[in-house]
Amino acid sequence: MSFSLSDILIQLTWAVFAAGAAVHYLTRHRLTLAVWRNIRWLRIGHYAFMIALGALFQHDHSGFRSFSDIAWPMAGMFLSLFSAALIATNHNDTADVDADAVSNPQRPLVSGKVTVLELRRVNRWLWPFALAGSALITPWLALFPLVAIGLYAAYSLPPLRLKRLPVLAHILIGADSAWCILWGFSACPGPHDALPWRYMILALAVFSIGFHVKDLKDISGDRAAGVPTLATLLPEPWNRVLIALLSASCFPLVMLILGRSDMAGWIGAAVGAPISFFLISRPTYRERLLFGLYFAYAAVLLATKYCLN
Repeated sequence: MSFSLSDILIQLTWAVFAAGAAVHYLTRHRLTLAVWRNIRWLRIGHYAFMIALGALFQHDHSGFRSFSDIAWPMAGMFLSLFSAALIATNHNDTADVDADAVSNPQRPLVSGKVTVLELRRVNRWLWPFALAGSALITPWLALFPLVAIGLYAAYSLPPLRLKRLPVLAHILIGADSAWCILWGFSACPGPHDALPWRYMILALAVFSIGFHVKDLKDISGDRAAGVPTLATLLPEPWNRVLIALLSASCFPLVMLILGRSDMAGWIGAAVGAPISFFLISRPTYRERLLFGLYFAYAAVLLATKYCLN
């Protein structure tokens, strides 16, 4: 297997990142563990899936030779995504101290395991990797992590802090998902004359509607901080019921937007929707179970598209 200059530079960037993380662990053990344990792995998995979906669209459209052609570009994008996600998480945690003190007291900034200054230093170290992971594929791709971080900053940080506007806040989250699809599409070789509009509209619609569910775990903190969300504006249990209905509606909405009529996809939607409603409407809602359902349904849709046809 031969490597392009871009592939070699991405490999070197990964090596520098790994070496830097190891040195950071040895010299700042407490801080490294606190940051590591605070990573939102399920959310990173979601955005990584969005990038992969964009790459799949480009493969279907342009038919680049094999996925080995994009192995290192994808590795660069995921380094970029991982670094950008940590930057956004650290930004969010510094802005949400008051709310997290009520609903997420285990967060490292609230519990005193890290300081705001330390998180800012971590972010300064992450920024070059967030940009380089994409820019080494093609320089203009550095725009993608910049916009992704910017969208999340508009959502969570002052002066905008648009999370105070319930509808617009979740449209921003959906837009971030759609942006990641375009990110994966743009990084793959081949003509880029047909944009993945259907997938992007799908992500914008479904996740703008479905991601209200993430507010359920922060009800007490958001109420204390005066952040209006569907979860805080409505009384119990009607807030959970409405959000559960919105989430359940996303399963058939996926099939409608994709224009699919296969039986397996509709059976998956018919099974996934009531399970989603049940998981969310319970007072003991667990985010991991819902993410598991989401990834399982996505696997069913991809299997019926690529393996069973």
